[in-house]
Amino acid sequence: MISNQYRKLIYLILILIPISGNSQTVYRKPDSFFASDTILNKKKVYFCSATAGLALIGTYTGLGAIWYSGEEKSPFHFFNDSQEWLQMDKVGHAYSAYQVSRIMSQAFVWSGVKYKTATLLGSGIGWLMISPVEIFDGFSPKYGASATDLVANASGSALNLLNGLVWQEQRLQLKFSFHPSGYAQFHTAQLGSSPLEQIFKDYNGQTYWMSVRVHSFLPEGHLKKKYPRWLNLAVGYGGEGMTGGYFIEPWGAIHSREYRQFYLGLDIDLSNIKTRIGFLDAALGVLNMVRIPMPALEFSKKGVKAYGFF
Repeated sequence: MISNQYRKLIYLILILIPISGNSQTVYRKPDSFFASDTILNKKKVYFCSATAGLALIGTYTGLGAIWYSGEEKSPFHFFNDSQEWLQMDKVGHAYSAYQVSRIMSQAFVWSGVKYKTATLLGSGIGWLMISPVEIFDGFSPKYGASATDLVANASGSALNLLNGLVWQEQRLQLKFSFHPSGYAQFHTAQLGSSPLEQIFKDYNGQTYWMSVRVHSFLPEGHLKKKYPRWLNLAVGYGGEGMTGGYFIEPWGAIHSREYRQFYLGLDIDLSNIKTRIGFLDAALGVLNMVRIPMPALEFSKKGVKAYGFF
């Protein structure tokens, strides 16, 4: 359900801010607080673990007090929402789990933990930090736990695991972009009444991207030396015509107006832009969650559209 996804995205923002470490994937001399240690720094490990633990406890305590305290409890149950919102909410779950896993992994790298070990720890913790929301939902009469949400969470953490264990760098990155869709003004209860709410709730304006680090896949040679490290190729997924789940409107009415959108475009890999400032490196790593507007092509049942900046 849309309000359920809204809670999870707010939760993602709450935990990303305090645990973001150095965004670079290589070990450097610890010349600043933000630089990765070359050997294990137990103080940093304790700091990352404690911050993540406190964020986890605080967030779920807050969720229980704010969103669930006034609700009657029901027996634990599952709810099948796999056919709603053109599966945009499932892609959102994968994106959220990937970003939490990535940031946690980088936090452990910042602490001097070896990259593969940090990836294993970060991916596992990332999945565990996102997925317990389903327990709350399982006891809520309004929602219900979603098996497909759990699978989507696992796929996002698995992508971070693939990057770390196979390549020891983020060659395949999930990113997010948003544009006002025009649908929200007619369906504010479901899609948001303010621009900030619409970013989280209006799936018509959301686009999720798989950004490919082209430079890393090129063979050694002249082309690789000349190709910009920061220029990626991205494929995107979105949809339009979504105004509610089938729990609100008849499924046939919704299905007849919804359609999927696929994109091909360029992307800037902010984490591959090198600076000499540790704080800036960390900031670029966090900002790399978002795709900066760049040229793109859209493919849908309505044809092909070209955008100078999307």
